Amino acid sequence: MRLEQPRILCFVCWIALFSLTAWSGTSAAGIPEIVGPADDARFGSDNGIVVLEWTSEDCLDFQVDIAVDADFAIGTGPMAVIGASFLNVTDLVGDDVWFPLSITLYWRVRCLPESGEPGGWSDVRVFHKSTLESLLLHLGADGRYSPTTTMPRLTWETTSSASAYDIAFSVSDAFDPELGCVRITESSLDFSDVNRDSWDLLEGVFYWRICAVHASGVPGPWSETGRLSKTRIDAPTIISPTDGHVYPPLSSPPILSWQTLNTLEQYQLRLYADPTNESGLLTIDHSGSTTFNFKTDFGALIDDETWHYAPFTVYWAIAGCDAEGRPGPFSAPRELIKPGWHRFAGYGDSITAGECVDDAYLGILDTLLVPVWGEKTSHVNIAVEGMKSKWGADNAASRLRGACPQFVLIMFGTNDSVDPGNCDPPYECDIAGHLAEMGSIARNHGSIPIISTIIPVNPDGKQAQAQSDIDDNNDAIIAMADQMDFELVDLSAMFFAHGSLPELFCDWGHPNEEGYRIMASGFYDGIMNAVN
Repeated sequence: MRLEQPRILCFVCWIALFSLTAWSGTSAAGIPEIVGPADDARFGSDNGIVVLEWTSEDCLDFQVDIAVDADFAIGTGPMAVIGASFLNVTDLVGDDVWFPLSITLYWRVRCLPESGEPGGWSDVRVFHKSTLESLLLHLGADGRYSPTTTMPRLTWETTSSASAYDIAFSVSDAFDPELGCVRITESSLDFSDVNRDSWDLLEGVFYWRICAVHASGVPGPWSETGRLSKTRIDAPTIISPTDGHVYPPLSSPPILSWQTLNTLEQYQLRLYADPTNESGLLTIDHSGSTTFNFKTDFGALIDDETWHYAPFTVYWAIAGCDAEGRPGPFSAPRELIKPGWHRFAGYGDSITAGECVDDAYLGILDTLLVPVWGEKTSHVNIAVEGMKSKWGADNAASRLRGACPQFVLIMFGTNDSVDPGNCDPPYECDIAGHLAEMGSIARNHGSIPIISTIIPVNPDGKQAQAQSDIDDNNDAIIAMADQMDFELVDLSAMFFAHGSLPELFCDWGHPNEEGYRIMASGFYDGIMNAVN
């Protein structure tokens, strides 16, 4: 182990200022029993306070010895602790000295009677203090495997401060006993090199944890505990609903169903916000049936009104337990989409995001719809400044996933017309085609798309020359909306009908509040037409 000698000597000398001379005498005393921290304990920047604790029925005073080596050749020497069975090392050294340290320390304790010789030393314990943080587990945090699944691959958060990682395994989540601890330099552990026949015969539940190791060789704090469950059962086969099923706002809550495993009829339902994240959103124990009813099994959490207005995309999977109660692998996550009733989203570039007026037209539209829909009217702005129509098509699914609106109000194209040379390929922006793709994605997510023509640019602004291209693209958008049977709002015509375009802009192309009122009025009519 490489040690930073000047820092350690400073640390040792500092503690030595507080040590007292050992007492001498004639009688022996019992050996204290160490309470904590556990042997090989690891402390980092997020849990760096270290308190040494012990217990003894034979004495009230003690001597503690702390060193940087197991032979106690370099250390504090015996320090008297009077009337207490603990020593707060962090307080003793001081925060300014202690928290920047990266060091491994050994310690022991012995009784110090009022008269007589000190007793025998306790067992030696070692602990590590680093400046590292605990790591997050990624793949394998809740690993479930069977003979038909792939071999485990464990991954975790990496840090540039680490030169290696320690990974430990146990059959107990308390890691007592520990099956082994291995130091590796890679940022993952792949079981694919393990003999497959041996792996397939394995059954049981195993636990693992990881920590970063400082360049000095001092390990950081342990991560949360991960679990590997290896059973003989596979994931249940899902019956319904189908993947990507959309539940309209006024539908009944879903009933999930799957085929029985003929074991304990004991299952776990996993609800994910993101199917690539193994940590999941919620895990629910479920027994006695192969169905899960959102309305009855969630109890009072899901009433009709909550379900009607709630917008979400959730992924779900199901796993069973074997005859020993060990959890098997989850099925592949299935998508379930629920748009929110009376919820609308604005999707576009900076005109929709709001350049000169916060939230653009959406807040104004909200006030127009509340008298019609009531106070449960809601909106979300999923626009991104500076984007073109191709980006809008490529990202529509991910932008809608969390928003889940009943109506999607779409307007892209200004940036394409202003800068067509940066389209792919150059000057072939295909705005109408990209809007058609966005509208189709919205429909597939259970939303009603409302497509807008591109509003004009300010004729007195620096981009006035783009108007001809905007007009051509608007002709294509109108034809596309008719062909695709999309609800169309011709905001371009509404702006021109105002009479004085410069009065509607705060700059070359972004509307002011008056311009946004026109946009809100147009989309209001579009929503009412779609509803009726």
